[in-house]
Amino acid sequence: MNQVVTKHITKIHKSGDKYKQPINANEYVQNLERRLAKATAENDKMALAYLHQEAKIVLSKLQQNMDGLQAMLEQAEAKPSG
Repeated sequence: MNQVVTKHITKIHKSGDKYKQPINANEYVQNLERRLAKATAENDKMALAYLHQEAKIVLSKLQQNMDGLQAMLEQAEAKPSG
């Protein structure tokens, strides 16, 4: 799970990107919710429920880390490139 959070964080390179990754993660959570609602086989439901729970945790961790990421990005953008 931490690898998934890290994957989202590595895609954040500038201040505007900090909003894209939580949106992408939230869209994935919503997609899993729709798939879970349509699933008919019990095995599918169990697998999708697990993925859905993991995706919600990733989204939550990503949202918790946004303030720290924003400060880090602002510092990186403020440094003169030389």
